[in-house]
Amino acid sequence: MAIGLALKDPSAALVRRLAPAAEQSGYGVLLFPELSIVGQQRYTGRDPFVSSAIALEATERLRAGPGVVGTVFHTPRHLAMRGASLMEASGGRFVLGVGASHRGFAEEIGVAYPASPLGHVRDHLMALRAVGERLAFPGPAPIWLAALGPRMAALGGELADGLLLNWVSPEGVRETIAQVRAATGRRPTIAVYLRLDTPDRLQAQARTYFEMFPNYARHFSRQGLHSPQAVAAATAAPIDDPGAIAERAAAYTTAGCDEVILYPADVAEGDALRWLEATPAPEL
Repeated sequence: MAIGLALKDPSAALVRRLAPAAEQSGYGVLLFPELSIVGQQRYTGRDPFVSSAIALEATERLRAGPGVVGTVFHTPRHLAMRGASLMEASGGRFVLGVGASHRGFAEEIGVAYPASPLGHVRDHLMALRAVGERLAFPGPAPIWLAALGPRMAALGGELADGLLLNWVSPEGVRETIAQVRAATGRRPTIAVYLRLDTPDRLQAQARTYFEMFPNYARHFSRQGLHSPQAVAAATAAPIDDPGAIAERAAAYTTAGCDEVILYPADVAEGDALRWLEATPAPEL
């Protein structure tokens, strides 16, 4: 069992300072989600590969990688080569998190979204693997696939090294592991995002996912979570309560999770180091 950390859109200066501090505080992996859109024609979202390279250069044991990049925005060859390059540079500490992203995000920036996200991701993972098998230098990166529904999770169990789960309860983790084993006979690494914020903000974030993303609405419904309050209570934790964070992380461990990724999504840049100092990785 490992505890990780996800940072949303950190500056290079913050990554250089925070990555060694995270390593010293007991965190095992640092993930960087790709691309957030703010308002009309305004973008934020530093390149997660650059952030990962900075974090890996500044540490000795910490793993790092994008968590996740959208397969609709990158060719398999480019992802495979970037991942392998960072694996070589870091001595094998890079993790490549990928996912189908969302139709709304893709269309907003003029990228065609596939009619079948599942078929697209299958083709992309197979192409990633094919490039990895032909590398002239050591090591394809381990691939973690972001998965919501059972079919995407089964695809990850078949073709990826791990699954990255979001807004999921411990019971949902247990059911996902059972479904993947039944479908594929494999047990990939299971990583889960544990979103952290104040209770009211967590409920507001869950409401946004209900309203904006039909795939997340279905994901919540499959778990029997039919309101933002239920989602926040079952899948997140108060950001200012280390005891509650450790309790929820332990529940994921009991459910079979291998990596719990703490995700203080809306911590301001200037507060991130202070938050980290107050929140060392829970000991499980």
